[in-house]
Amino acid sequence: MVGVQKAVYHYEGSVNKFLMDDKGSTLIACFGLSPVSHTDDALRAVLSALYICERLFDLSFPASVGITVGDVFCGVVGSTTRREYTVGVRRQRIVELLRTLLLSNFL
Repeated sequence: MVGVQKAVYHYEGSVNKFLMDDKGSTLIACFGLSPVSHTDDALRAVLSALYICERLFDLSFPASVGITVGDVFCGVVGSTTRREYTVGVRRQRIVELLRTLLLSNFL
């Protein structure tokens, strides 16, 4: 996990969530969030993903990546008793679906 965080931070991205379930681990990282945004944030995301995949393959861990670009929702969701900062709920679910399909060799 620390190595993955370092790869994201090296390219000036932000880790939004790190989830673990029966399908494996899922990292949700964002590039271009204020106050650290760049004109090449999409490239930074790809370079970070490639670096993460290379390191995981070196450790014999299979990896798959889904990347999406564009304007997405970014902010606080929840109620007064429980809130969280999140990004791109709709696109995030699409990326997770594609990741699941790729892992199942459906595509």
